[in-house]
Amino acid sequence: MILTTGNSSKYAAETAGAGSGSSAAGRASDAAKLAIDVGAEILRGAATPDYFSSRAGKDLQAILRDSPPTLPIETLVNTGAVSLDLPNWRVNRDLFWKGSFAKDSLVGFEERLRDLLDSERGNAATFARGAFWKRFDAVKDGVATGYVVNYDLQALPGDPVVRTVAYPDGQRRYFHKGDTILLLTYRNDPYKPVYDAIKIIDNNNAIGVMHLGEFPNGLEFATFVMARYSYPLDRMSIDDYRAIAQQSGAQTVDIKFLQGRWNGSLILQQHPNTALLSPPTPVTFELSAGDSSELRFGSGPSVPWSGLPDAVASMRMLDADTVIGARAADQLSPALLDSLRDYLPGGSGPQLIYYVLRRAGAAPRGGREL
Repeated sequence: MILTTGNSSKYAAETAGAGSGSSAAGRASDAAKLAIDVGAEILRGAATPDYFSSRAGKDLQAILRDSPPTLPIETLVNTGAVSLDLPNWRVNRDLFWKGSFAKDSLVGFEERLRDLLDSERGNAATFARGAFWKRFDAVKDGVATGYVVNYDLQALPGDPVVRTVAYPDGQRRYFHKGDTILLLTYRNDPYKPVYDAIKIIDNNNAIGVMHLGEFPNGLEFATFVMARYSYPLDRMSIDDYRAIAQQSGAQTVDIKFLQGRWNGSLILQQHPNTALLSPPTPVTFELSAGDSSELRFGSGPSVPWSGLPDAVASMRMLDADTVIGARAADQLSPALLDSLRDYLPGGSGPQLIYYVLRRAGAAPRGGREL
């Protein structure tokens, strides 16, 4: 099942003109929106390590050297399109690229800083603290533009430009002379001393090396990976849920289909003021459906779900072992409701909790199991 929302054209319209010709106020607003998007999306897994980020820097550099020329620069552009990847248990939401440095790139970080000028030392520390996010809005005359935000979202966003170049020499272990790569530089301080040499490996992954200085002779500083943003299905957003539930082809659920045991997780609705890389603890529960149906959250006591036959009307089947749905929260205890406040809409309207159910004992999907 592939879900494609209608927001990609809207996103493109919103970000059109975000290049160098836009007003300073408009670019500041766009950069602030990226920080807001990242802050919200990180609660659903934007900090989850990607496959390539688990590789050592030397392995990533070997991939760079041995891989074909980079994919076209247009591949960088983030369209805002959304799709559901059930085999890999992921929601793909093309808001930005999430990046992280190879873990061994940070080994010896302090030692390398000692050889840098004071200004370069500060710039390097800004970049190498942890995760970063890059969004590319458009390509015009062969130049891609966008924004970069780092681990500290309060820091000034980077204003990058990206061009396709042929690598001029064979002095680096990660590029051959003449390799077609993408060169990312910055138009604003304190980022100007930094440049990235990047190859887009496939439509969803890129590998690069961060340098300090002038291309192509800058100091090699850290190897990094970028992945087009996606997150586990059990971290889907409320917007994802609604888009899936409203699809004309979404399959309804019969009460007999639910008979048995299910493992579930709740869908986050609110975005509390929390540490950037410390999202709310996922709430999981168990459902036993039968003549008398019961829910049990965590290690707490079981509570009856007398309204399950009525709740079935809101459920939609994603596959033979996966269901999404909603239920009224008014029958839950005040203490349990308080612990679920990030998973309730708040306000004076109906208090519903939204969930993903996975049949107990079903084969894991995408290396994950609820």
